[in-house]
Amino acid sequence: MLLTLSSVTALSPSAITAHATALRDRGFTVVNQPIADATLLSRAAAEVVGTLDTLLEQVADAGFHPLEQQYLFDEICYRQYGRWDVRRPYDTADTPAWAELCSKVKAATVVPILAELQLGEPETLMSGAIVSRAGARAQRPHADADLEQYEAGEADETFRTFSCFIPLVDLHGSSGDGTQFWPGSHVSAATAEAAWERATRDGWEQRLARRPVGSEAPICRAGGLVLYDSRIIHAGLPSQGRTRPIAYLVIGTGGAQDSNFDYGRIAHGGVTPESYPFWRELESCLGPSAGTTQQRRRKLRFRRR
Repeated sequence: MLLTLSSVTALSPSAITAHATALRDRGFTVVNQPIADATLLSRAAAEVVGTLDTLLEQVADAGFHPLEQQYLFDEICYRQYGRWDVRRPYDTADTPAWAELCSKVKAATVVPILAELQLGEPETLMSGAIVSRAGARAQRPHADADLEQYEAGEADETFRTFSCFIPLVDLHGSSGDGTQFWPGSHVSAATAEAAWERATRDGWEQRLARRPVGSEAPICRAGGLVLYDSRIIHAGLPSQGRTRPIAYLVIGTGGAQDSNFDYGRIAHGGVTPESYPFWRELESCLGPSAGTTQQRRRKLRFRRR
């Protein structure tokens, strides 16, 4: 049951319990009904795309190739061809709908779900958007947590970080695009490692599109919610001939933090275009079977949204 509030909806008590249980046991949960109304979604989507375009201009002005070269800044990270991680501008007055969407969805859904799990006061660590354009390939399966977070979480069950995805377009799941999850892989470092080893075997990119055994790619309508534990193994699916913007929040409990952006701002300089490679130079190590097993295992330590 959904209870209508201004521009967003709140979950009923029974729905909160069900989502909290799924998040705890499976590592993710999905609200496949629009939480935010269409007007707010449309405004937020326009701000996301506009912010990306502005940042790409700034990247080009700094001497980088905005499409064909890797770069990492506080405002924007380009870790994979065709897929950008954009941090919401520091001045939220520039993106009022984006800010409203994130804050209201957190209050209406994330806070009550996490309260059900009794993890303590949730803190917003970061907000931004993932923007995938046509031609973006599948992500290599990974976790957003590093191994130190698994260890700390096993010692303190309140020490957690969660990602809240708010798709601004419909996600079609295994029949189209979205995010693939390996349910239950968040329970410990050992379960995550085992799931990651299965997920990153040779040919992972081809198998990802066919929904590998033991994984799920949920459908979620625009304005819905995908909430997941940062320790779960997951991977973004390819973008099927369109731009796919997804607003997100990173939430921490029990003192857990996230440092996904810590590179320096574009305008501050400090790095030169020569510091980052072009995608064509990285092609050999981005392929499905790139790297030895030991090299692939080490990548579990790195968060790659």
